[in-house]
Amino acid sequence: MYLRRYVSGEIIVNPSVFDPDYIPEELPFREGQLDAIAREIAYFVERGVKTNLFLHGPPGTGKTASVRKIFNEINAVFSNVKTIYVNVWQNRTRTAILSAIASALGIPVPVRGFSIPELMEYIERFTEGRKVVLALDEVDRLLSNTDILYDLSRLPSNFLLISISNRPDFLALVDPRISSTLFHSAIEFPRYTVPQLAEILRRRAELGLRPGSYDDAVLRAAAAVGYARGGDARIAIAALVEAAKLAESEGRSKITVDDVKRAKEGLELPVELDPKLNLILSILKEKGPMRSSQLYDEFRKLVPVTMRSFRNYLSQLENLGFIETRRLKTRGNVRLVIPKR
Repeated sequence: MYLRRYVSGEIIVNPSVFDPDYIPEELPFREGQLDAIAREIAYFVERGVKTNLFLHGPPGTGKTASVRKIFNEINAVFSNVKTIYVNVWQNRTRTAILSAIASALGIPVPVRGFSIPELMEYIERFTEGRKVVLALDEVDRLLSNTDILYDLSRLPSNFLLISISNRPDFLALVDPRISSTLFHSAIEFPRYTVPQLAEILRRRAELGLRPGSYDDAVLRAAAAVGYARGGDARIAIAALVEAAKLAESEGRSKITVDDVKRAKEGLELPVELDPKLNLILSILKEKGPMRSSQLYDEFRKLVPVTMRSFRNYLSQLENLGFIETRRLKTRGNVRLVIPKR
């Protein structure tokens, strides 16, 4: 029986703690960020002092988990505050984002949909006299759809906006008239170190794996996988889980470092890329490491783009861990672009 070995595995006893949507009771190494978010929300709800927040840091550094944790606290503490979470990658258009907000507010949207002015009017009407904390995840995508940023800047004063981005330079790329309205206070989420990732894995393993099925070397190996992908805790957790599955599939009751190494080879980063970013990666895959100016010339043959936009694309790929850029020891700011996967 192929299924039997997985139905009653020897290692994974609580798979839910490894789920991407799982929010632990404590988020280690993010106490300062959690406190900063909670402080601004408390001032907003209790005193009417509004400070929109901009959370930034590489993927897998606890930004979304921190917001979801604070949202859970808001819902437990305040009865008159509505929390709304919208992922911009899943709601890609101006209408989709506003419709998602409307739906979360319980606004009945007809099959034909609403126009933008209608959506804005209904959102304002349905939230009158009530405070709303709105989180927009993956706002990087809005760089190509700034109309929605203008819409958000027109939301009434009873809305507090939390924007979540993988890019620290996002604010510099947005019209100052909009950024000054939408983004007041920036909170950085730095990439996790190997010891920090190992501690995060230890806490998950204590809840989700059978005692004695792993050791510190296994946790450090899985932590190193996450660190190599930009300090990404989600990747480190996935590496540990996949290693556990490999051990179970072979009838063993203990994970080895070799299991982690094998798991790493088959691990795919769950990131959906813009076609332009994929095009840059395909050029690098074909030609290998290139100077950024050479890569720009090759890319421009296929897509008319300014150097500034091209640099933004490279920044996105580097933040996501797909490439590495190194400054060459030559005159001027000459950089070598190296594919990492």
